[in-house]
Amino acid sequence: MQRLNTPCSAVPTQRIDAPRGTFSALLIAALFCVASCGRLGVEVLPLADYAAPIPIGDGAVDPASAIDPDSAVDPDSAADPDSAVDPDSAIGSGCLGICSVEHGEVECVRAQCLTRCHVGYADCDSNVSNGCETSISDDPLHCGVCNLQCTTASGSTACTDGICTPTCVPGRSSDCDGDPRNGCETDLTSDTQSCGACAATCANENGMTSCVANRCTPVCAPNYADCDGNLANGCEASLASNPNHCGSCGSACDPSFQICADGICQVSMCMQGRGDCDQNRSDCETDLTGSLTSCGFCGNRCMTPNGSPSCAGGTCGIAACNAGNANCDSNVANGCEVTLATNVAHCGSCGAACSNAHGSTSCAGGSCAPSCASGWGSCDSNPRNGCESELTTVSNCGTCGNVCPNAMAGASSVCNAGACGYSCTSLAGVYALRLRMQVSWAAKQYVASGSGTAERWLRVTLSQSGTTVSGSIALCGATMPEFRNSVVSDRYFFRHADAVFDAAIPSVSFSAMLGSTAPGASLTSARSAILMGLNMSDPLNGTWPTLTQARADQVDHDSDGEVGVTIAYADDSTYSYVQTAGTLTAARASHSYTAERLRFSLNGALTGCTGASGSATVQSLDSRTFGCRLSSSGSDCNATQYGHLENNAPVYNVSSANYSMIRVANVGATVSCAQVRAAL
Repeated sequence: MQRLNTPCSAVPTQRIDAPRGTFSALLIAALFCVASCGRLGVEVLPLADYAAPIPIGDGAVDPASAIDPDSAVDPDSAADPDSAVDPDSAIGSGCLGICSVEHGEVECVRAQCLTRCHVGYADCDSNVSNGCETSISDDPLHCGVCNLQCTTASGSTACTDGICTPTCVPGRSSDCDGDPRNGCETDLTSDTQSCGACAATCANENGMTSCVANRCTPVCAPNYADCDGNLANGCEASLASNPNHCGSCGSACDPSFQICADGICQVSMCMQGRGDCDQNRSDCETDLTGSLTSCGFCGNRCMTPNGSPSCAGGTCGIAACNAGNANCDSNVANGCEVTLATNVAHCGSCGAACSNAHGSTSCAGGSCAPSCASGWGSCDSNPRNGCESELTTVSNCGTCGNVCPNAMAGASSVCNAGACGYSCTSLAGVYALRLRMQVSWAAKQYVASGSGTAERWLRVTLSQSGTTVSGSIALCGATMPEFRNSVVSDRYFFRHADAVFDAAIPSVSFSAMLGSTAPGASLTSARSAILMGLNMSDPLNGTWPTLTQARADQVDHDSDGEVGVTIAYADDSTYSYVQTAGTLTAARASHSYTAERLRFSLNGALTGCTGASGSATVQSLDSRTFGCRLSSSGSDCNATQYGHLENNAPVYNVSSANYSMIRVANVGATVSCAQVRAAL
């Protein structure tokens, strides 16, 4: 191939219209020219698919200016055919690496960034680099779509959810054309077509009229006057010919023989119902009973704004109203004064008013269109009465027709802030409560240290008032962990007989507060103190008495004739009766007479509406032994023997506790301690 020796400056620029399919060959020729001259003297314009400019970044490149003739190309730098940019690549030089925008997604197609904006956003400035910068849901300059501006001549306007929402000045402006985009376009204070209200037209066929301060203001032509006081129909009375206002308002002619001519009552020469209206005395050419231009008397023209007039029996009337208008005030003078498509008081038909006590309302296309206040809805399919239903009820919760189910035992359905839920408003009843305590005790002379689980069953009777529950609580069962002798291998275990609790251990008051009445609400009780086998003046706060004082204050709660409450020690292959002295040959006790105090409070939550569970705080689990019964003789121990039991009884420390409570019966039902123990 021969290199061109012509200087590049001498190469003329020529346009070559290349047919489709020859673009590759032309491109090679162009590159050859670049390599040879350092300039491109040939401008290639491929046809068909290549006829349009290829967009680069934000703008389209003119093919005529795609290559700067003054930018030199190194003839020795040949393009690597393997390094060509994929036109469909998102990282190609054509997209300049900016295919990422805020509030949208971008795809690079043929070296052009194509933007897809998220709902509510748009690229209104056509600048890809700043993404979908415009929020078309609330921007009054771009409301719903780009460049759709909300305007208003009076009042204010906003863009809400992509729709223009004008707010008009009451009594001064209104949206009479039903187009929210141009806002409150009508000035009710000066517009003669909507004076004081939309479609309230000022008419004055006999003079001029204007709208001043929301009122029609007519200026009468000579020999005309406003005699009926209705400014809307202007100067309706012809003082020259009206027999009721002849010469001036209220100056009436005698209808039996007079007519009004030139403002003067004169004797009529025509028969009743006929009139000489052409001033030709030779005839009475006009039928005054049916003429639209001389109805009742000469020159009395019947007019019906927004409708067609009639004349019957010499009286003007309304033959028909224009489509969409109606005569709702039965006043012939102002014609068909109501626009049924937009009038809130007469929406669609006369008297069909739109009302809305809980929001605002409008009339559009003859149908009421209520706009509900928060928490209210139009649920009865009658838009005329507006938003009549509160959306906080179980039958309309959050939305119309959303009925809250009632499927939880002991609960009532509620609607709270538009969301269905449950309320535990019937917590009253008899409950079984099990208190489980982790206890430990220190070693004594003849007792080894240890730990274990102690349990108490309680019967709780509750009533409810809002978030307060109160009632009584009584002990129904108890177990204690085993303990050991530190000198010999004896193991001891005692149990409270069920008969102890069935003998009616006294109940004490109980109260708790709920965080709310909903399932899962917190339940926090006040402290309770339960005494068994002992009386104390202040069981909640009093100091646990000495043995001597406890014997003085003991009570035979199980009614077996022994002091305090009788408990039995186990004697089997595992456990032994308790020694009453430190020697192996000492007598053993089969029973002890004791007193006990339990002080606790509950901290948990409702489990549904029929129970509760959680942790418990146990202030103390105290006991005293002030008597025993010998296993060998069945007689009572002496003071030394039961003193040994007292001095070697475990002193319990409660490290943690939890509880569970479940309702077993309704209020008023008799629930035994056996039923309480069986429930948990």
